Amino acid sequence: MIVIQGPQFKQSRAGLEWHLAYKAPWELAEEIGAFVVYYNSRRYHEALGNVTPDDVYFGRRDAILEARRELEAETPARRKTLNQGGWKRSNLYPGMGSNVPQMF
Repeated sequence: MIVIQGPQFKQSRAGLEWHLAYKAPWELAEEIGAFVVYYNSRRYHEALGNVTPDDVYFGRRDAILEARRELEAETPARRKTLNQGGWKRSNLYPGMGSNVPQMF
């Protein structure tokens, strides 16, 4: 839990600095740990090709980028079929046969 102390602030070269107060040191460690997990495993990085650092570290980057390229290549044909009045569940999910997900 982050507790922001009242309207106290101090002027610095960079601007205003708000002081965060934690009730115990381990609360700060928990917040930092949660941010590191988010930054490495949930947040996409443009410099890495819009994958997470964990994807790069564990060798999943190439597979993810290949799957994106395949989907990107299939999308125009799928849109064309749907826009020409060929809307069927089987067109939305090619290759699934009778295993097409039901909406209701």
